[in-house]
Amino acid sequence: MGSWRGTINCGDRPRQVTISITKSNTPTRIIIDGEVRGELTSSSAFDIPNQTFDIDGTSATIYGSGSLNGNQLTLTYVVTIEGAAITCTGTYNKQ
Repeated sequence: MGSWRGTINCGDRPRQVTISITKSNTPTRIIIDGEVRGELTSSSAFDIPNQTFDIDGTSATIYGSGSLNGNQLTLTYVVTIEGAAITCTGTYNKQ
């Protein structure tokens, strides 16, 4: 839980970003950046089930997975916006 800073690559040039991860009221769920739901599959891994969220007023879908190794978080996910699917990978360090 907390703030994570790292590099994300979505097919274009990599960029530095900070994300937040918080606990949900549901024990096996986390919330990424306030709106994307992650479902814990173990103490060090989670799935991002297919879900819809908003990007600057545009509806998008996302699914993927993540894993934690010490203070390093790895995410891989696919975002679909207006019919275009973009695969993103990111590696983050706990802040």
